[in-house]
Amino acid sequence: MEDYARPLKLNRDLSRVLGQMRSGKTPAVLFGQEPDLCDQALRKITDPMLEGAGLMKVKLDQYRWFVRELSKLFRTKSGFELAFHIELCMRKWLNFGLEINTMQFLICEIDRQLKELAGTPLELSGSEAKHEAQETESS
Repeated sequence: MEDYARPLKLNRDLSRVLGQMRSGKTPAVLFGQEPDLCDQALRKITDPMLEGAGLMKVKLDQYRWFVRELSKLFRTKSGFELAFHIELCMRKWLNFGLEINTMQFLICEIDRQLKELAGTPLELSGSEAKHEAQETESS
């Protein structure tokens, strides 16, 4: 429990990103979006980096779970609350054995690419879009 009271050693890039989130300067691209859409958007950003890192399957899955948790945060929180919960999420996964610099890099890269997506509509692609279309037709 004492690990949660100790401050995280954040790099300059992540400190800047979290500061922008706290001040509301970061566009909330995924806030309020569908869960599948958010998961797909973040996996599209992070999967190429994670798969190219040569991680063992277990560690790769842990990072994917971390990204899935970030997806939930990005679609349900914004502003100061988002930044706070990202730090809590990092503490949790640090205690599960993930590397802090890798987590910081992933968060910064997600933030950078989401800012590029700001103003463009997000859409499901591939099999997820077909599955959603089939659900719409059946109802």
